[in-house]
Amino acid sequence: MREFLVIFNEAPTTPERVRLKDLPGSGRFDLVCRVTTQALLYSHGVRTDSVVHLLLRGPDDPPKLITVTGRRVRRLYPDERTTAIHLRRALAAEPGTEPHPGFYVRRLDLEELLDELSGATLYYLCEDGKPLEEVDPEEDAVFVLGDHEGTTPEQDELLRRRADAVISLGPVPYHADQCIVIVHRYLDVRSGP
Repeated sequence: MREFLVIFNEAPTTPERVRLKDLPGSGRFDLVCRVTTQALLYSHGVRTDSVVHLLLRGPDDPPKLITVTGRRVRRLYPDERTTAIHLRRALAAEPGTEPHPGFYVRRLDLEELLDELSGATLYYLCEDGKPLEEVDPEEDAVFVLGDHEGTTPEQDELLRRRADAVISLGPVPYHADQCIVIVHRYLDVRSGP
């Protein structure tokens, strides 16, 4: 199973703060939507072997973890608005529930989630890491990255301590959704059709 964990320190954690007509102005919720679709969709299909964990830590009710599983997700399309509607529904739901097929919401923060994932190989994507090609990551792993603002110093220290390797995707800083596509492509090419 290929998993992605993306940390959004400013993304809202209540549905009222997610404005469908202004996703960028809603704590950059447009990025949360893009990360979700890039992690799980490919042209005309869903990656049933992928999972994305969205750790939202912004106002007003942090932390909230929304996990979307490709195997169970239904009616996920590449447009941000539809994805935002599903995610907003998850923010409105009781923690510990599945408010839409494949969307699970829990109240969990980074260290607790890392404890849960402790049996998995963990790669932290960071600009100062080893080149992706040198590390040659495993197919079944968790890839962790920050949003457009990056991780906090405390999160960075925790991730460096817990990660099996710190990986760089190159000298150019990419958006989180682009990083996910690069990792997918690298692993897809390596594993073949």
